[in-house]
Amino acid sequence: MIKIILVGLLSLFFIVNGINHLFNTRVLEEYAEKRSLFSPRFSVIVSGIGMIIAAILLLFPQTKILGAYSLAIFVVLAALLLHRFWLESSPETRMLEFQNFVKNFAIAIEMVYLGTY
Repeated sequence: MIKIILVGLLSLFFIVNGINHLFNTRVLEEYAEKRSLFSPRFSVIVSGIGMIIAAILLLFPQTKILGAYSLAIFVVLAALLLHRFWLESSPETRMLEFQNFVKNFAIAIEMVYLGTY
């Protein structure tokens, strides 16, 4: 029972973040543009929709693996493409980007674990 609740909360986390991508597209687009992401607006919208779909897939036993692995791939790509702490000159910005980078990999590990059990 507790696992179902926790997976539901994790799914809700990604759904809310996906919705945030769709409602705050301009802010996230500016961030993606600063990181030289290909087609920032398109990337923000597609990633938001993808997060929502993958989070919904995570809720059902038949599609849990696909949802978990999709989210793992997403957060690894976000870490590598957006949170490039090694390129930052400001110590404060470098630290923040490093924290987000590591957080994304922790979430990816959690998703792979969830997909295997």
